[in-house]
Amino acid sequence: MKYTPAIERLILVIWVGGVWTIGFLVAPTLFGILESRALAGNVAGNLFASISYIGLLCGVMLLALGLAEHSAKYLRQWRSWLILAMMALIAIGQFMVTPKMHELRQARLEAPQLMEQFQSLHAISTGLFVVTSILGLVLVVVGATQPAAGLRR
Repeated sequence: MKYTPAIERLILVIWVGGVWTIGFLVAPTLFGILESRALAGNVAGNLFASISYIGLLCGVMLLALGLAEHSAKYLRQWRSWLILAMMALIAIGQFMVTPKMHELRQARLEAPQLMEQFQSLHAISTGLFVVTSILGLVLVVVGATQPAAGLRR
């Protein structure tokens, strides 16, 4: 397709740009300017949830674009596996780690062991986010659907 590189770049900019902007600019700023850490955490959590769903949608779109451009051969390319890895990390964070963090937050984190559990989950969530951010940067640099040598139809 003639417009595949432009469409790919647009999808990547929306996804990876959003991840980096929210995670490394907006969230730290919220905690720096809002007096209530609870409010900052709530707003940041909502932003992370939004970019997670956007990321899953963009991942599906990039995979579909790669399949349309290169057929099933695209699924054997490392770029498609990178997208799938990013989507898996997002899904783990959004659907496994975050709900447990919300449960603990609802318990008001009054017991020390609850606070320790929350901090551990937060560290896991942060790690998943950082790895996703780095993988996304790799995709921005090399492209998500560019064919490797010999992959053309």
